[in-house]
Amino acid sequence: MTTTVPPYPAMLYEYAAGGRFKECVQLCRFIKSKELWGTLAGMAVQHQDLDSAEIALSAVKEVDKLQYIKFIKNLPNVEIRNSEMMLYKRCSDEAESILLQASPKLVYHAVKLNVRLFKWERALEIAEKEGKYVDIVCWYRRKFLAEFGREENIKGFGKYLGEEYSDEEIGRKKEEARDGELGGGGGRK
Repeated sequence: MTTTVPPYPAMLYEYAAGGRFKECVQLCRFIKSKELWGTLAGMAVQHQDLDSAEIALSAVKEVDKLQYIKFIKNLPNVEIRNSEMMLYKRCSDEAESILLQASPKLVYHAVKLNVRLFKWERALEIAEKEGKYVDIVCWYRRKFLAEFGREENIKGFGKYLGEEYSDEEIGRKKEEARDGELGGGGGRK
């Protein structure tokens, strides 16, 4: 049995390995194969060529992934961008590590990353270790529990049960923390 195999995937791999993503995009536009576009999207994300990833994701109509890549591209801080890329690749421990190894440490963003992932104990651990944002973690935890009508079942949060947190005060602290870590550049809530 004989069959023919198109040379395009090998060409795409060769271009991507050489960092020649403009040529990758040109090849995909010429071939018009959804599979080739999907492969390019994966390779572009792996090489952190967000422009090519954006084009490829548009071609395969992956709107949710495209929006996240656009969000990452617009982040004002390199460490936060790299962290979000690791999160996109489902490497949450590496994403957190990037934030905590930055100089200065991006503690608020590391805490918020764990809150977004519902890693409550880890978020509280970081906040307590760094001596800041414990109130923000507890505020998010309470909102989460109230939304789902559940009682607190994590021992670490037990010592903060009597504390009161005002939405306005927490909102102000979140904004200050975000702006402080980004140098006043804003960021994701």
